[in-house]
Amino acid sequence: HAKAHEFMDQWEKNHDLKYVHKALELYPDCFLAKVCLIANQDIFDYIVHLEEMLSVEEKRLNNTGFMKKYRKGLVFTLDGEDYLKGMNELIQTYMKIGGFFKASKLAEKILLLDNTDVLGVRFVLASLYALLEEESKLIKLYHSRKEEYIPYYLSFMCLYYKRGDFKKAKEYLELIEKKNPYFVSYVEKNLEQKTPENVKLGEESEVIMILDEMHYLIDFIPY
Repeated sequence: HAKAHEFMDQWEKNHDLKYVHKALELYPDCFLAKVCLIANQDIFDYIVHLEEMLSVEEKRLNNTGFMKKYRKGLVFTLDGEDYLKGMNELIQTYMKIGGFFKASKLAEKILLLDNTDVLGVRFVLASLYALLEEESKLIKLYHSRKEEYIPYYLSFMCLYYKRGDFKKAKEYLELIEKKNPYFVSYVEKNLEQKTPENVKLGEESEVIMILDEMHYLIDFIPY
């Protein structure tokens, strides 16, 4: 599987499907490679097929005893990583069609399977809770992690803004300003830049990355 992933790394660089096929020749159960083969489908067919594939893969991992060990934090393999990446891909695809509730449920499932959250799904989930105005769930997620990151503050700001609690929303905006002094000035300039390769906390590059990754939430708080 590790050797197969070397071919998948090549696919990431140039998107040549020959590397995907080589990966499957080496390791026929490489789930990430299987996902790549259906990536060019119509988005609705893609969602249906990806749902089906994830269901089959989950059963396979359950039959091998992998899932039970994984939930206890006893094992982390490329099979598990591929499965989580497949779920994350489904989250992103549902978000493209506005399926935010479904996306939130998938994100919750990932966090149950992987408490370490190597994919950073907790930040997506925070913004989804804000979008869906799930205040209690957002608070619970925030306190469970004890992390002082801008995506949390931005999620709270947007949630209270949508509820008309502008005073509370501004308090979170001030927390964002303290964490990154470039945030407000960048937004006021109305700039749209691509996320740089090297992102540093507290710098403008962090602002660009956050606004890019959380654009779906920002789009729902006009004015």
